[in-house]
Amino acid sequence: MFEQNHHCYGYRRLQTSLDRQHVAISETIVQRLMKQQCLVVAKQKRHRYGSYFGEIRLAPKNLVNDEFLATAPNKKWLTDITEFQLAAGKDYLTPIIDCFDGLVAGRP
Repeated sequence: MFEQNHHCYGYRRLQTSLDRQHVAISETIVQRLMKQQCLVVAKQKRHRYGSYFGEIRLAPKNLVNDEFLATAPNKKWLTDITEFQLAAGKDYLTPIIDCFDGLVAGRP
């Protein structure tokens, strides 16, 4: 029965199928017999959804050139996007950092 169903039936489905054919056998016996015969269900790998298809536009020019220090306030600002997975969905945080003192810009 396992091979007839393309190795997709686990012990619970096999036991249910046997019950329908009026064969009285417990799940634990079916499970033990499957383990002895090395009958393992072939699981498909689940792929996580990803909507990223690559760069759509050209990347902007590197104006900072890895020099993350500024000589005065409000000369260089940096930002990054952080994604949070919440129960209600996704949320994003995008702080703007001043390179002069490393504080968030617009903070009192």
